[in-house]
Amino acid sequence: MDTLASPSPEEAFGLALVEGLAAGLPVLYADCPAIDARPPGERGPAVPCVGEPDAFAGALHALRADGLPPRTAPAVARHYAIARSAAQLMNVYASALSGPTPEVNPDE
Repeated sequence: MDTLASPSPEEAFGLALVEGLAAGLPVLYADCPAIDARPPGERGPAVPCVGEPDAFAGALHALRADGLPPRTAPAVARHYAIARSAAQLMNVYASALSGPTPEVNPDE
């Protein structure tokens, strides 16, 4: 596979697109909240394309004509990496095991 194309405007999260980016593929998509929520500099070779099917097909052809970028995982893929998510979950567990945070009275 040279490119991952997702013309569906109804993506709830877009995990397949993040996985495509993690594999180093350029991604052409209609809607992906997981990618759109990240800053533009972290998105890597992900190109949003909303519109008519002919416009999406044209963008796909243009992406191929531009040549394939090097296959590296952009920051958006690392943001959703399982190791990062597992570490965050372990932080939640560690916090829960350490007990409640003492309340601070602002009037004292």
